[in-house]
This record gives sequence, C-alpha cells and structure tokens, in this order.
Amino acid sequence: MIRPAVDTDIPFIYSTWSDSFRYDCYQGNKCKNEFFYKDYIQVMDTILKAPETKIIVESFDEDPFIILGYLVYDSKIAYYCFVKHAFRHKNIAKNLFNHAFKDSKEVYYTFKTREVEGLLKLKQDRLVHRPYLLYKGVSNG
Repeated sequence: MIRPAVDTDIPFIYSTWSDSFRYDCYQGNKCKNEFFYKDYIQVMDTILKAPETKIIVESFDEDPFIILGYLVYDSKIAYYCFVKHAFRHKNIAKNLFNHAFKDSKEVYYTFKTREVEGLLKLKQDRLVHRPYLLYKGVSNG
C-alpha cells in the first residue's frame, strides 16, 4: 500500500537517507564523516521542510507502520528513493515513482546510487539525472 508519510516516519527517513547517501553515492562516500553528516543534514532539512515537498511510503496493507520504501519528491524532482534491502527488486521503487509521477513525461532525480541503476533498467526512460537540483537554490526550469 502506498500512503503519505506521517510524523513517526520522519526519523527513519532521515536515518536511512543520510546513511544510504553516505555509503552508496560517490559524493557521500568520498567525504569525511565529520563534514558529511553535519552538512548533509542541512540539505535534507531544506528539502524536507519545503512546502512543495511530498513523501510517500510503501508499507504492508496489514501493518501500514512497517516501511518497505519511500520517495521524497516534488512535482518534477525525485530527491531520494529508498527501499529496504530485503524488499529490493520487488518493484517497490518503480511503484513509488509511477504513483508520484504518473502524469509526468520527464522526471529529474538527484541521487545516483548503485540501486537506482536497476530502476533505470526498468524502462524508466523519462528519468533524467540532475544531481544539483538537490541543492534547493538551483532552478529546475
């Protein structure tokens, strides 16, 4: 089941997003811990607190508080998508993207982890990598 994120989901989102970006992205894993976590939390804060940002979560129908994956996005930008390791390769990321961007011809994504490569192979040819949109001062026009 796909649902909007609730307040109790936010700590999980901060934790998994920062750790995933830290260890699965070139930009994250080449930065010293002392700088990465201090600086990147500010990037996440800016995105998560922006009024146009939405978060959807995929969970079990029978227990909606167990998060299988989530997508942080706005109308045209996917800021981050995360799926728990045990549930990868089960179309969760694809379902989240299709739910969020069902009417979009082109979607920008800001992250490039090893796992997103699999999503790109699922014929998501409307996805365009634009990493600098992660920094809210960059125009998405």
